[in-house]
Amino acid sequence: MPNTIAARLDACVKSLPIAFPGPGGAVAILRAGEVLIRHAWGFANAERRIGFTQQTLFRMCSITKQFTCATLLSLFPDLSALDPDIRHLIPHLEGPVPSARHLGHNQSGLRDYWAVAMLHGAPAEAPFGNAEASRMIASTKTLQFAPGRHYSYANQNFRILSDIAQARSGRSFAELLRTHLFNPAGMATALLAADTRAMPDGTDGYEGNRVTGFRAAENRIFWTGDAGLVASLDDMIA
Repeated sequence: MPNTIAARLDACVKSLPIAFPGPGGAVAILRAGEVLIRHAWGFANAERRIGFTQQTLFRMCSITKQFTCATLLSLFPDLSALDPDIRHLIPHLEGPVPSARHLGHNQSGLRDYWAVAMLHGAPAEAPFGNAEASRMIASTKTLQFAPGRHYSYANQNFRILSDIAQARSGRSFAELLRTHLFNPAGMATALLAADTRAMPDGTDGYEGNRVTGFRAAENRIFWTGDAGLVASLDDMIA
């Protein structure tokens, strides 16, 4: 890599902590499969003084959805085979039932289940686990629009898909991700960590700004195929 490009990339990554203030982070830049630079800074856990490295685990949040879709396509090349399972999970729905493909494209017409829970009065930081998620999904009676008509982001689109994959295969979704994606890709430390209250390596998430300061974010949601993926920078490079 020419020295001029290397110098520009080095200056770029060193400017990130200023442009995006916070306890810590990591970044990599690749071109045609070649890692041009990778860099980590700050703390993964400020209170415990755990440094951020290329092996520190991130919560990948909604990037999980892409991995869910890839796993489903690996297991079920013909996604229409899963369509009958969707009706079972939303038994009270009036009218057409969205297909698995509608779910994967955010074209189901379903209202986001976590948002609906808060509209019903649930505090944003209240526990939201498997029981709450199943109850919200099963209680669905109407859609925002006919399936396939529009796009609208809904987390449970991907939770439903991962739940169906588990039921159909008889294996946990964590195991399915490991078998069909993580191992083949060489993602050595990636995993599904549904419980957002704690990370296996002690990493914590933070919220705040330079004026008010940063504090550890409180999160008691259990995510699965919608946002449960945990991975390091090295995992994502792989």
